[in-house]
Amino acid sequence: MAFEIYYRVRDYFKFSIREQKELLISAILFGFILSFRMWGGKEFDALTGIKNLIIASIFILIVLVWHISWQKIFSLNEGYRTHYHWWFPGILISLFIAFITYGYVPFLYPGHSYYEFMKRLRLGRFRYGINIKDLVVPAVAGVISSVVLALLMSFVYLATKSYWVLFFIKLNFLYAFLSMLPIPRIEGIRMGGGSTVGFYIFFFGRPLYVFMLISLILYAWFVYYATTVLGSFLLLLLAMILGLIVMFVFLKVVEKVVW
Repeated sequence: MAFEIYYRVRDYFKFSIREQKELLISAILFGFILSFRMWGGKEFDALTGIKNLIIASIFILIVLVWHISWQKIFSLNEGYRTHYHWWFPGILISLFIAFITYGYVPFLYPGHSYYEFMKRLRLGRFRYGINIKDLVVPAVAGVISSVVLALLMSFVYLATKSYWVLFFIKLNFLYAFLSMLPIPRIEGIRMGGGSTVGFYIFFFGRPLYVFMLISLILYAWFVYYATTVLGSFLLLLLAMILGLIVMFVFLKVVEKVVW
C-alpha cells in the first residue's frame, strides 16, 4: 500500500501553472492584508511595511502550499486529484474587509478545492463513482495538517520566543478555521465541483464538523497559554475532549439522536 501511494504521488502530485499563479497572487494579497497594521505604527514607514509584507506573504504561501499539498496526497490515495482554485471576488472582499476594519479582521478567503475523478486510480474500488466519503478524507487531512504544523512550530516558539514564529502559528490556525467555513462555489452546489474543505466535511457529517471546528477553536485559544512542550500536547488533548463533549450535545439536542 505504501508503494502504491508513493507511485501515485510521484506520477500525479503537482501544482499546475494556473495553481502556482493563483497561489502566488493570493499569497501577496493575503500578505498585504496580514501586514495591514505593520507599516510603521503611528508614522508611516515604507521600508518596515515592505519588509513585513514580504515576510507575511512568504509565510501565508507556505501555509497554503502545505495545506493543499496534504489534500492532494490524500486525495490521490482515494483515487482523485485535488485542484486549488481561487475565487478572485472573494479576495477582493477580503481586501475590502481589511480596509474597513483597519486590518483588525484578517479574513482570508480560502479558495476552493475541486476534485478530478481518476478512472485508473479508482479501478477495483467499492462504489467506483464519486463518493462523498472519499472527498472528506483529503478535506480533513488539510485541516489536520495545518494544526500539526502549528503544533510543531510551537516547539520552536517555546525555544526562541520569536514574534514571527508565533505569527506563523497564528496563520496556520487562522487558515484552518477559515477553510472550515462551509462555503460552496458561487455558481452553485455540486459535490466535487469546488468548495471549501469545510463544505465537504459539513455535508458528510455534521457531528464530525462540529467536533473538528470546536476542537480547532479551543486548541487555538488554549495553545497561547501553553508554557511547555508537554503543555501543548495536554491542551490539544483537552481541546479534543471538549470537542467530543460539544459533538455529543449537538447529536442529542440538534440531531435528536436516541441512544
